[in-house]
Amino acid sequence: PRRIGKSTVALAALESMAQEGAVVCAIDCRETTAVAALILELDAQRVANQPEFRRRARGAGGFVMRLWRTLLASEEHPDPDVNLAEAVAEQLIDSPGSKTVTEALLRVEASAGPRGAVVFFDEAHVLHPLPDAVQAVRARMNARDRAVTFLFAGSEESMMESLFAEGGLLEVQGQPFELPDIPAQMWMEGLRSHCRDYLGVSVDRDAVGTMLEASGGHPFRTMLVAN
Repeated sequence: PRRIGKSTVALAALESMAQEGAVVCAIDCRETTAVAALILELDAQRVANQPEFRRRARGAGGFVMRLWRTLLASEEHPDPDVNLAEAVAEQLIDSPGSKTVTEALLRVEASAGPRGAVVFFDEAHVLHPLPDAVQAVRARMNARDRAVTFLFAGSEESMMESLFAEGGLLEVQGQPFELPDIPAQMWMEGLRSHCRDYLGVSVDRDAVGTMLEASGGHPFRTMLVAN
């Protein structure tokens, strides 16, 4: 389902792995609906993992979120750090780009150190109309010498299930993981502390209970109600 925190959890995990030295790529498949766009995004994010870009991005709210917002910026969600995107683009212009998804993935792996590489595909069901891309990813998943781990998330349940079906992309190696519901007590503590620490407002338990009842405990709806 949508808006339950899948991307947030995945990006936080990538941030942790990046801090430990892994090369990470966070691909929003809704922004890469053509093979050429996917190849370019993989190349750009590989370049953005260079130390000078990492240092710059960490100072602006975290490397992975800066990677995500800058290189996948759109008219709907523009990123203020256009200079970072331009610097990455300049490096891409100065070096030959990948010709295939396989080549792009191999170059991501080659750039990784001992901590390896992680490629996250958000809204992965959008990959279905790109069979060449799907096969390239599957081939790397099955390669014995691979140095990359793949992470997938999606909102369309039936299409995500097809990834695990016979002949699907994740048929053999995929391990599904479902986000558990956030316990009411955690909502209670989190919302009250957030209001106290950031807004200087004291909110009692009954008020938080009313918000959770109105939102059904759904993360995105709860945030909207709280706002």
